[in-house]
Amino acid sequence: MFKIKKKKKIISFFFFIYKMKSRSKSSKRSKHMKKSKTSKRSKTRKHSKKSRKLIKSRRKIRSKERAKRASRGCSRQSTKKYSSRSSPPFPANNCCGMTKKGNDGLTYKSVAASNGICRWVKK
Repeated sequence: MFKIKKKKKIISFFFFIYKMKSRSKSSKRSKHMKKSKTSKRSKTRKHSKKSRKLIKSRRKIRSKERAKRASRGCSRQSTKKYSSRSSPPFPANNCCGMTKKGNDGLTYKSVAASNGICRWVKK
């Protein structure tokens, strides 16, 4: 009789420890998740005025650099194909969405077709 009670106590003790560990893990996870959410918010608020201006200027520079990279392909072509036609001497796919002056003096806009390929259309 005594041995059975002792075994039950030991089993219940280990079960209690197991439950406590699982509770502590879940509470740690919830705390961790809360910290990560607030830390992201606090990072944006901690910047001083000077650093905010610096960040804005860097963003402007990056956007200008992206625009330059995108417009690199849109360069004047001097081959017979481009010089003999009435539309601008630029490849329309590389200048998609832009307006340029054509070889005939009229303005053209590069418009994307339904299949994604751009073409020059008189404005």
